[in-house]
Amino acid sequence: MNHIYKTVNRYYQAFESYEEIITLRSPWLLLSLASIFCMGYTFFWYMDFISEPLFDFSKKNRLFFTFGFEVIAIICWLRLQHLKEQKIIKKMQSKFNQSTCNLTKLKSIWFERTIGIKNTEYIDLAKNLDTFLHLKESHKSSLSITGREIGALFFSPDSKNRILAMFMGLCAVTMALCIAAGTNINTIFDLLKNESLFQLFFYTGFISALIISSFLVIRYLILLVYVGLELLIGKADGLNSKSKQRVSIFINQLLMLHVIEKARIKSNQTTQKDK
Repeated sequence: MNHIYKTVNRYYQAFESYEEIITLRSPWLLLSLASIFCMGYTFFWYMDFISEPLFDFSKKNRLFFTFGFEVIAIICWLRLQHLKEQKIIKKMQSKFNQSTCNLTKLKSIWFERTIGIKNTEYIDLAKNLDTFLHLKESHKSSLSITGREIGALFFSPDSKNRILAMFMGLCAVTMALCIAAGTNINTIFDLLKNESLFQLFFYTGFISALIISSFLVIRYLILLVYVGLELLIGKADGLNSKSKQRVSIFINQLLMLHVIEKARIKSNQTTQKDK
């Protein structure tokens, strides 16, 4: 099965890797990290954890700075994804001598020329790979452990419940710090005091957008850490990497490109002749 892993890693390096995109020389990465830092800094400024005022703004307007930096961080991440796609498209156009800018079409050409089977048989290969993963996982030695498995104890793309628990714990710590700083329900009443109905709706929508964007930034930061670790581990393993995550991505792409073979329907004349 080593040749399968090599094929999986070739696909990952060709279409999924952020190599040469997420680097310390990338201005978009540096801008996103600076925005995340400023987001946290302005939030602590709003919570009065920072005693020195940055600007002469009322407390209820300070969250606009936090939201602004969140939006910048999200835009930077979208820009990095766009740069990755453009890099992949140009590379595959040159490799296959194609003019299409359709990434899905380029992936389809790569699979046709690499794995050498019809796209109507992709689902069979996906089933075989999935069965292989389950068998390998269920029959592996209980005494063996790899560096990737050690890293998975702290973070894994499948550990959504653990990440959610960590996020809820972070929220609980933040609330505890707010209470310790003297924040209570009166703070909310002071924020909404003497506001019109339109302003109340505006603040409700703004706070909702702030929470959603905060979740996206935290998710982006976790993914950024994961991608960084993946790049380091991937460089060390090369084409011999046996990452289950990469195989899962490969299987998902096989399912997306699979084509159901058209059924052959006999005409009425042929049916009558048979009778």
